[in-house]
Amino acid sequence: GIVGLIKSVLMLNHKKNPPLAHFNEPNPLIHFHSSPFYVNQEVSEFTSGDEPLRGGVSSFGFSGTNAHVVLEEYIFQSEYAPEDEHEPHLFV
Repeated sequence: GIVGLIKSVLMLNHKKNPPLAHFNEPNPLIHFHSSPFYVNQEVSEFTSGDEPLRGGVSSFGFSGTNAHVVLEEYIFQSEYAPEDEHEPHLFV
């Protein structure tokens, strides 16, 4: 759980997607070439159109305790932008 959280925070901070550590070869029954999915095998940069970057981390405990967190990168806004009073607000 915490390792996945740290990895996700580092990915957002460096804007890079690391390869899977223990991936050797794909399952021959999965046809990656005819799908939009792929296994990341080398470090890749996130594109500029992907901002703000978001990531999700799931952790499943042996005792049945499960957790999920969604992360989003912080983007500094140089000017004060007042929020619409009628929009919902999130209190954490």
